[in-house]
Amino acid sequence: MSERTNETLRLLSFSLMVFFMGAMACQSTHGSMEEARNTSIAHLADSYGDKQSFLEVYTEIRQIPLANDSGFTLSALPWFSAINEQGDFIVLDNFGVRQILVFDSKGGSKAKIGSLGTNADQYLYPDNLYYSDQTHRYYVYDGDLLRIQEYSEDFTFNSSVDLPLFLGQIIVTADDRFFCYTSGVASRKGADRVVYECTRSGEIKNSFADQYEEFSTVGESRGGGILLLGSHLYVITPYEYELRKYDLGGKLIRTVRGRSSHYVPPSTDFDEHEISSDLRKRQAYHATWSHIRQLLKIGDEMIGVVLAEPNERRVFLDLYDTDLNYVTGDLQLPEHIGGGSQGIVSRGDRLYLLRSEAPVVLSQDVKNLPNPTVVVYELKSSG
Repeated sequence: MSERTNETLRLLSFSLMVFFMGAMACQSTHGSMEEARNTSIAHLADSYGDKQSFLEVYTEIRQIPLANDSGFTLSALPWFSAINEQGDFIVLDNFGVRQILVFDSKGGSKAKIGSLGTNADQYLYPDNLYYSDQTHRYYVYDGDLLRIQEYSEDFTFNSSVDLPLFLGQIIVTADDRFFCYTSGVASRKGADRVVYECTRSGEIKNSFADQYEEFSTVGESRGGGILLLGSHLYVITPYEYELRKYDLGGKLIRTVRGRSSHYVPPSTDFDEHEISSDLRKRQAYHATWSHIRQLLKIGDEMIGVVLAEPNERRVFLDLYDTDLNYVTGDLQLPEHIGGGSQGIVSRGDRLYLLRSEAPVVLSQDVKNLPNPTVVVYELKSSG
């Protein structure tokens, strides 16, 4: 056998050895990751899997009445939108009024974000708000002017982005990527997707997350959600309990069907033409199925799905780990003010709800209503 042949065999043998060593290392690493994931799942299941009520998972720790000072009176249906780095409460209000109010961590009146109008730093209908913990900025979507306005941490106006979309939520990443969520008609072209990535110039860069196959405009509904956790987006439509996990490029990683016994899907047995021309029949149809309201980050290890029973009688919370493994659910939430894509705020191990200080009667004089109270709950230890 020639020297060249021996050298070739030695190289081949070395290459095979390196390959098998790499394969074994990968298998070991994969096995370690899988073992760690299974340990995490078991840990959460042991801590919360047998819990059947909200107060078995959370403890009420504080109530903070919001000041009712001049210029800081809220309507009957405000939306609790965010808590900033300083612990201030950001409340969006567009029921009969158009305002975004800031209360400090003790409930005192502090500031206003924007104002009513058509100027660059104003809004006609502040439909939803996103606060970024990473950029420390506020992003307000104006549902009438179809634009996103950006405000700094000190509540001053920075810039605006015009969009060709009707949005339910906004997510903005640390590197300034805009992810726009729509639960209904995404654009004048239709509603084939529910997530659209847009540029600062208002152009649609990417779209993903298929819309509900049976979607109809007569069933168009406000609701959550989209949730950003690290480098992943969690997405769900208000029309079906299907929870999905994507990377930021729109690649689907995993999808699961919800398990809630309180979830009723929209019926497809209706006369679309009849319902579309009759508001009462349309409202009656909406009252026959459940609505997904929000997705929430729960502590460091879980995500929550907030859903309402048909006719909005009761609202429930389901918990999953970040790999979409079911932990527990059907936890009836305490009475609170909220709807659409906002109403509950989760920050760290704490959950914040707005509780009305008086029964909400929509026909009453909203000017004389006391402001609601922020009720703070803390997640019980998983240790």
